[in-house]
Amino acid sequence: MAKPKSDPLLNLDVADRRGVVAEPDVNSWDATLVRGTGLDDVGQRLVRSGVCGAVQRDVTRAALDGKLREPAGKWALLVQLRGHAWVQLAGLWQDYDTAERIAKATKLETMHVGHQDTANATFVQYYAGGKPTIHFESCGYKPGDKVNDPDDLFEGTRFTSDRHDVKWLRPFKSEAEIRHALVAELGAYVPMLYARGDKTISLEAWHEDVLEDENVERIDLAVFGPAEALTAGDASERLRDAIAAHDVKRVRQAIADGADLRFLAGRDSSPLDYAIGSIGREKRKQAVEVVRVLLEAGADPNGDAGANPPIFHVLDGISFDAAEVVELIELLLDHGADVNAVGRVGLEKGQTPLHQAATLDAMPIAKLLVARGADPKKRDAQRRTPRQSVEASVKLWREHTDEEQGEAMARKSAKMIAFLADAEAGRAKTDDVRALAEADRKQEHRRRRKAKVAAAELFDMLKTFGELVGKGSKKAAAKLAVAALPDEIHVEKARGARWNSPKHREVAAARLEKLGFRGIGTFVARETPDLRLLAMIHPELRAYGVVSEMGKTRWVDLVRYHKDGTVLTVTNSDVPPVAQSNLADKPRLRLPNAKPAEMVEALKKKRPPRAGVEEITADEFAARVERFYKEETAARKKQDRGTARRPR
Repeated sequence: MAKPKSDPLLNLDVADRRGVVAEPDVNSWDATLVRGTGLDDVGQRLVRSGVCGAVQRDVTRAALDGKLREPAGKWALLVQLRGHAWVQLAGLWQDYDTAERIAKATKLETMHVGHQDTANATFVQYYAGGKPTIHFESCGYKPGDKVNDPDDLFEGTRFTSDRHDVKWLRPFKSEAEIRHALVAELGAYVPMLYARGDKTISLEAWHEDVLEDENVERIDLAVFGPAEALTAGDASERLRDAIAAHDVKRVRQAIADGADLRFLAGRDSSPLDYAIGSIGREKRKQAVEVVRVLLEAGADPNGDAGANPPIFHVLDGISFDAAEVVELIELLLDHGADVNAVGRVGLEKGQTPLHQAATLDAMPIAKLLVARGADPKKRDAQRRTPRQSVEASVKLWREHTDEEQGEAMARKSAKMIAFLADAEAGRAKTDDVRALAEADRKQEHRRRRKAKVAAAELFDMLKTFGELVGKGSKKAAAKLAVAALPDEIHVEKARGARWNSPKHREVAAARLEKLGFRGIGTFVARETPDLRLLAMIHPELRAYGVVSEMGKTRWVDLVRYHKDGTVLTVTNSDVPPVAQSNLADKPRLRLPNAKPAEMVEALKKKRPPRAGVEEITADEFAARVERFYKEETAARKKQDRGTARRPR
């Protein structure tokens, strides 16, 4: 990991450094730090409080040499540098609730500091005696900005502190300066430590010199699951691989060989959570059977205290097949899952499964949950019932979209709101769960068949490009490609989407990150199952960077929107030009196989129209892609029809 080119902290001895590494050229990052009377005190309190199952003392040499065996489940290295009282947790997993959980359970001083890229939020949270003492969060701070503005909940600055008043912020010019000052005032130093596991653990730091022998006091290894996770054997690895392959026989064998059902080698989730999360488009029946086998073997249907209950992971896959989700939820409930379980971490924290199903507008699931005893009056962390959560979503949609979209959202949600109101009154109809789920399944299968046919036709036509172009039939090839395109696509975020070439994605994303792009997320389109989009945004260029994959075809696009309605795309795709558009209002600059740096330079050289460049946000990405695609495809098909009708 390369160190920053210019960082004043590097001019100091490690023991004298206080504050945060200069803003790193990465996306989201965070660090959790704990302070006690020493590393032994921290480790003992983590175990006594139940936050950790065990701590292996003094693994310093093995950790620095990269020879420390990776334990199973969720783990962290506890790193103490010489001259520093604070201990930093270094682990691959990212969990924004860990600091709060440690603080409340151990009563140790605890700090959580970092940057969340999707929300563009810089933050510092400090706890003392188990209570929050300092809370700073900013999506962009400039001197004179109003702080704690109730009308600016999403993009403003919030600051509460038992040690400072708001005037304390005045001397600072940015949110990064404030974060650095708070951390330094608390006597801490954040060199950005990262630990990654692949059978053995590798430890890295943004400030590389902190890991030199003379700067490390001691390193311990903590596991957040049972103590046995420290010494998990090969059976745990075999269970992990069998689950990933949806191999029911091998899963049973690994369990018989002694694999523990509470943790999994090389994963921070339980075997049950991993099995649910592994359900994709392939071998779905076998994957569901793996879940059944794990439950029958004794896997906890409610999960451990440090993660969301498994039922929430089932609801993550709700866009696949409602009938299948019904089957999985019933499977969990039949084995003792709590239908009113409360989310423990992340966006689901404080919610119930009914809250999640309601906001996803999943009627068959909502009805199933109510039929199995879900409480429609139970409130979430915002003190809202499931019905009120849906109503709040509709209100937010109306406030932040145009009138047509707002009304469409209201119409879409009306049935769910009415059902939940009936459930609160005790008169909800729930005897049609199966019929609704099966209807949803048939609709989903029809959609998949259409998408598969469209994708197959498109690939077949793309295959003929070489032959057609070789025969001088470029126009015919282009028309074939356009004719195969669906008229519109529906783009949605997809957690855990599989790529044919993860290396292409990672290399391209890393290059874009170095150029200042920040991650938005991975997206898929329902109509083209093989399409993958890794979206990024560059705030200064006001452009999207999109790493794309369609089957074996891979490329990167840079997209800039203009206030006059035109859109410029710079692409490094090597697909023949006849397969791509170049409409007057959507020009495409083709740089086959160019590197992202070359593409950015080309984008900068292309002057925007007089109206200027349009502001864009991360949240708009999917909607903009859908609109761009629909307009472009309609224009191209119209263009081709016009050409066909034109007399010779």
